[in-house]
Amino acid sequence: KLKDAPGLAVQRREEAARPPFPEQALVRLNTSPYGAEGCRPEGGSRWNIVSAALAVGLAQEALSQSFSPVAIITPYREQARLLHRLIRDLGLREVLCGTVHRFQGGEAPYVVVDLVEGKRRRHKWTPFFADDREETASRLFTVALSRAQVKVAILGDWPLLTSCLPPEAPLQRLWRGEPGKWQTAPRNVVERKPHAIRWEAETSLLPAGLLEAVKQAERYVLVHWSQGEVPQELRESLLDYFRDVSHGTGLIQASPPNLKLGIPGQKPVPPPPYGLELPGAPLVVVDGHTWWHRCNNGLWLGLVRVPRTVQLLVKLCGWPAIHK
Repeated sequence: KLKDAPGLAVQRREEAARPPFPEQALVRLNTSPYGAEGCRPEGGSRWNIVSAALAVGLAQEALSQSFSPVAIITPYREQARLLHRLIRDLGLREVLCGTVHRFQGGEAPYVVVDLVEGKRRRHKWTPFFADDREETASRLFTVALSRAQVKVAILGDWPLLTSCLPPEAPLQRLWRGEPGKWQTAPRNVVERKPHAIRWEAETSLLPAGLLEAVKQAERYVLVHWSQGEVPQELRESLLDYFRDVSHGTGLIQASPPNLKLGIPGQKPVPPPPYGLELPGAPLVVVDGHTWWHRCNNGLWLGLVRVPRTVQLLVKLCGWPAIHK
């Protein structure tokens, strides 16, 4: 029932014509090609590090095009915490983040809505926007979209969501009759920290940045490898690390506890408390500040020297503090 003033409407159209995504005020970005995996504690808040990295990359791209401030909005409290840590580590003071509830009444020229959901091993789950009793989800989704003054980018695993959402779910209703398809979310590099977020395609060898981080480890290397054998090049890097006389024993941690790396003195990481859901993807954590994550499609995501973010991720996985 409310309409923009004519002058403001013209101004907004001109602003929407600028990149990123020129001539588009509403952009749908699909995380499915990245193999993004969602996790959550039993009955708890959900998180997805791949989705978070993409959301922050989108925000940085918007800042580079003079949209400021940029807001990242998510339905999940744990994802908001993860986004906040990553934004602080990267020094992006012009990026705001929080849950939908927190942003009621706020606005920004450019908004990224991070829906978080992604494929995971747990079979019984319900997407946030599927339950629309008393129109709670509709209202919250309306709040999220309407925070944007110029552009809004919606980030989610669209094939997964459409396969699970009932016909009357808010997302389904929003796109009903809309012929356009979701675009693949672009990979973005955070320019202010040139190597803080890295995306590397799978090759015959592990990412060079991962192997280099292992060689430069000072306190510990945690290897979580729930999918078959650990690659030989990683095993050799770990052996080289262990042979260095400056390193003590027990600095190589393995998860799950029965993972055999063939390295003398390796320590098993105790399994997480009941109810916590570990990523199914292989992970390597170095010194509590660097995290390499193999996405389900083979792409590698590296978070390099972002200690606040990595320490929260380790906590979300239920792993104890190893070497404080």
